[in-house]
Amino acid sequence: MIIVMRLIPALLIIPCLSAGVPLAAQPASGPMREVNVTTDSTPGWLPSEAEERAARGALDRYFAAVEAGDDRGAYAMMTPGQQATIPFPDFAAVNAGFRTQAGALRTRRVLRLTWTKDPADAPRPGIYAAFDLSAAWANVDRECGYAILYQEAEGAPFQLGRIESNRIGNAEAREIERTQGRTALDQAWMALTQHCPNYRPE
Repeated sequence: MIIVMRLIPALLIIPCLSAGVPLAAQPASGPMREVNVTTDSTPGWLPSEAEERAARGALDRYFAAVEAGDDRGAYAMMTPGQQATIPFPDFAAVNAGFRTQAGALRTRRVLRLTWTKDPADAPRPGIYAAFDLSAAWANVDRECGYAILYQEAEGAPFQLGRIESNRIGNAEAREIERTQGRTALDQAWMALTQHCPNYRPE
Protein backbone atom coordinates (compact mmCIF):
# COMPACT_ATOMS: atom_id res chain seq x y z
CA MET A 1 0.00 0.00 0.00
CA ILE A 2 1.32 3.43 -0.92
CA ILE A 3 1.25 5.74 2.06
CA VAL A 4 0.38 9.40 1.72
CA MET A 5 0.27 11.24 5.04
CA ARG A 6 -1.22 14.69 4.83
CA LEU A 7 -1.88 16.71 7.95
CA ILE A 8 -3.32 19.88 6.46
CA PRO A 9 -4.78 22.62 8.64
CA ALA A 10 -7.17 25.40 7.87
CA LEU A 11 -4.44 27.71 9.19
CA LEU A 12 -2.55 28.43 6.03
CA ILE A 13 -2.04 27.96 2.37
CA ILE A 14 1.07 29.74 1.12
CA PRO A 15 1.07 30.38 -2.62
CA CYS A 16 4.23 29.80 -4.63
CA LEU A 17 6.09 27.89 -1.93
CA SER A 18 8.67 26.71 -4.40
CA ALA A 19 8.86 30.05 -6.15
CA GLY A 20 10.84 31.86 -3.51
CA VAL A 21 13.20 34.61 -4.53
CA PRO A 22 16.75 33.60 -3.53
CA LEU A 23 18.57 36.35 -1.72
CA ALA A 24 22.17 35.98 -0.60
CA ALA A 25 22.71 37.00 3.00
CA GLN A 26 26.42 37.32 3.76
CA PRO A 27 27.36 36.48 7.36
CA ALA A 28 30.26 38.27 9.03
CA SER A 29 32.46 35.28 8.27
CA GLY A 30 32.00 31.91 6.61
CA PRO A 31 30.18 30.80 3.48
CA MET A 32 27.32 32.60 1.80
CA ARG A 33 23.89 31.93 3.29
CA GLU A 34 21.06 31.48 0.83
CA VAL A 35 17.74 32.93 1.91
CA ASN A 36 14.62 32.21 -0.18
CA VAL A 37 11.67 34.55 0.35
CA THR A 38 8.32 34.42 -1.45
CA THR A 39 7.33 37.36 -3.61
CA ASP A 40 4.26 38.09 -1.45
CA SER A 41 6.30 38.51 1.73
CA THR A 42 6.70 41.84 3.50
CA PRO A 43 9.00 43.89 1.23
CA GLY A 44 12.55 44.07 2.49
CA TRP A 45 12.10 41.55 5.28
CA LEU A 46 14.70 38.81 5.73
CA PRO A 47 14.83 36.14 8.43
CA SER A 48 17.77 36.44 10.79
CA GLU A 49 20.22 33.62 11.36
CA ALA A 50 18.74 33.26 14.84
CA GLU A 51 15.24 32.81 13.36
CA GLU A 52 16.55 30.19 10.97
CA ARG A 53 18.24 28.30 13.81
CA ALA A 54 15.01 28.48 15.81
CA ALA A 55 12.91 27.15 12.92
CA ARG A 56 15.33 24.32 12.17
CA GLY A 57 15.55 23.47 15.85
CA ALA A 58 11.76 23.33 16.19
CA LEU A 59 11.48 21.01 13.20
CA ASP A 60 14.23 18.77 14.55
CA ARG A 61 12.46 18.56 17.92
CA TYR A 62 9.15 17.68 16.26
CA PHE A 63 10.67 14.85 14.25
CA ALA A 64 12.70 13.63 17.24
CA ALA A 65 9.51 13.43 19.31
CA VAL A 66 7.65 11.49 16.61
CA GLU A 67 10.54 9.09 16.08
CA ALA A 68 10.93 8.49 19.84
CA GLY A 69 7.25 7.69 20.24
CA ASP A 70 6.49 10.94 22.11
CA ASP A 71 3.35 11.62 20.11
CA ARG A 72 1.84 13.77 22.84
CA GLY A 73 4.92 15.99 22.80
CA ALA A 74 4.87 16.23 19.01
CA TYR A 75 1.16 17.05 19.02
CA ALA A 76 1.77 19.88 21.48
CA MET A 77 4.19 21.46 18.96
CA MET A 78 1.39 21.91 16.40
CA THR A 79 -0.66 25.05 15.86
CA PRO A 80 -4.28 24.86 17.02
CA GLY A 81 -5.33 24.88 13.37
CA GLN A 82 -3.17 21.84 12.66
CA GLN A 83 -4.49 20.01 15.72
CA ALA A 84 -8.03 20.71 14.56
CA THR A 85 -7.42 18.68 11.39
CA ILE A 86 -6.55 15.45 13.19
CA PRO A 87 -7.60 14.25 16.67
CA PHE A 88 -4.74 13.13 18.87
CA PRO A 89 -5.72 9.41 18.84
CA ASP A 90 -5.62 9.40 15.04
CA PHE A 91 -2.31 11.29 15.01
CA ALA A 92 -0.77 8.79 17.45
CA ALA A 93 -2.12 5.81 15.49
CA VAL A 94 -0.68 7.08 12.20
CA ASN A 95 2.71 7.63 13.80
CA ALA A 96 2.72 4.24 15.54
CA GLY A 97 1.88 2.47 12.30
CA PHE A 98 4.62 4.24 10.42
CA ARG A 99 7.25 3.59 13.11
CA THR A 100 6.42 -0.11 12.90
CA GLN A 101 6.62 -0.11 9.12
CA ALA A 102 9.59 2.19 8.57
CA GLY A 103 12.21 1.07 11.06
CA ALA A 104 15.16 3.30 11.86
CA LEU A 105 15.76 6.61 10.12
CA ARG A 106 18.72 6.46 7.73
CA THR A 107 18.74 10.02 6.46
CA ARG A 108 16.63 13.16 6.27
CA ARG A 109 17.47 16.11 4.05
CA VAL A 110 16.19 19.66 3.84
CA LEU A 111 16.01 20.28 0.10
CA ARG A 112 15.06 23.93 0.40
CA LEU A 113 13.85 26.39 3.01
CA THR A 114 11.51 29.17 1.88
CA TRP A 115 10.28 32.04 4.04
CA THR A 116 7.40 34.48 3.96
CA LYS A 117 6.21 37.16 6.39
CA ASP A 118 2.65 38.45 6.62
CA PRO A 119 1.47 37.14 3.23
CA ALA A 120 -1.79 38.74 2.15
CA ASP A 121 -3.57 35.44 1.43
CA ALA A 122 -2.73 33.77 4.77
CA PRO A 123 -5.48 33.62 7.40
CA ARG A 124 -3.10 34.98 10.04
CA PRO A 125 -0.14 37.35 9.90
CA GLY A 126 3.21 36.02 11.01
CA ILE A 127 6.32 34.29 9.77
CA TYR A 128 6.16 31.03 7.80
CA ALA A 129 9.12 28.74 7.14
CA ALA A 130 8.50 26.05 4.50
CA PHE A 131 10.92 23.11 4.56
CA ASP A 132 10.99 20.86 1.48
CA LEU A 133 12.13 17.44 2.69
CA SER A 134 13.21 13.96 1.72
CA ALA A 135 13.99 10.98 3.93
CA ALA A 136 14.93 7.32 3.85
CA TRP A 137 14.31 4.66 6.50
CA ALA A 138 15.38 1.07 7.04
CA ASN A 139 12.22 -0.19 5.31
CA VAL A 140 11.15 2.89 3.33
CA ASP A 141 13.58 4.12 0.70
CA ARG A 142 11.12 6.59 -0.83
CA GLU A 143 9.78 9.55 1.14
CA CYS A 144 9.40 13.21 0.26
CA GLY A 145 7.20 16.10 1.29
CA TYR A 146 7.31 19.34 3.21
CA ALA A 147 6.65 20.92 6.58
CA ILE A 148 5.59 24.50 7.26
CA LEU A 149 6.38 26.11 10.57
CA TYR A 150 4.52 29.17 11.84
CA GLN A 151 5.78 31.92 14.13
CA GLU A 152 3.16 34.39 15.34
CA ALA A 153 5.71 37.14 15.98
CA GLU A 154 9.47 37.45 15.88
CA GLY A 155 10.90 35.80 18.96
CA ALA A 156 7.83 33.61 19.56
CA PRO A 157 8.25 29.82 19.32
CA PHE A 158 7.80 28.13 15.96
CA GLN A 159 4.91 25.67 15.69
CA LEU A 160 4.11 23.06 13.07
CA GLY A 161 1.44 24.54 10.82
CA ARG A 162 1.31 21.92 8.08
CA ILE A 163 3.05 18.72 7.08
CA GLU A 164 2.80 16.35 4.15
CA SER A 165 4.74 13.13 3.63
CA ASN A 166 4.50 10.94 0.53
CA ARG A 167 5.96 7.44 0.83
CA ILE A 168 6.20 4.02 -0.73
CA GLY A 169 7.44 1.32 1.62
CA ASN A 170 10.01 -1.14 0.35
CA ALA A 171 7.68 -4.13 0.69
CA GLU A 172 5.00 -2.32 -1.31
CA ALA A 173 7.58 -1.26 -3.89
CA ARG A 174 8.72 -4.85 -4.37
CA GLU A 175 5.11 -6.01 -4.76
CA ILE A 176 4.32 -3.33 -7.36
CA GLU A 177 7.47 -4.21 -9.29
CA ARG A 178 6.74 -7.96 -9.09
CA THR A 179 3.12 -7.71 -10.23
CA GLN A 180 3.18 -4.67 -12.51
CA GLY A 181 6.80 -4.09 -13.45
CA ARG A 182 9.47 -1.51 -12.71
CA THR A 183 7.87 1.08 -14.96
CA ALA A 184 4.67 0.97 -12.91
CA LEU A 185 6.66 1.46 -9.71
CA ASP A 186 8.54 4.41 -11.17
CA GLN A 187 5.29 5.95 -12.40
CA ALA A 188 3.63 5.52 -9.00
CA TRP A 189 6.53 7.23 -7.27
CA MET A 190 6.70 10.02 -9.85
CA ALA A 191 2.99 10.70 -9.28
CA LEU A 192 3.57 11.06 -5.54
CA THR A 193 6.59 13.31 -5.97
CA GLN A 194 4.42 15.87 -7.75
CA HIS A 195 3.37 16.85 -4.20
CA CYS A 196 7.00 17.31 -3.10
CA PRO A 197 8.41 20.76 -3.92
CA ASN A 198 12.05 20.73 -5.03
CA TYR A 199 12.34 16.93 -4.90
CA ARG A 200 14.03 15.26 -7.86
CA PRO A 201 13.79 11.45 -8.01
CA GLU A 202 17.04 9.65 -8.77
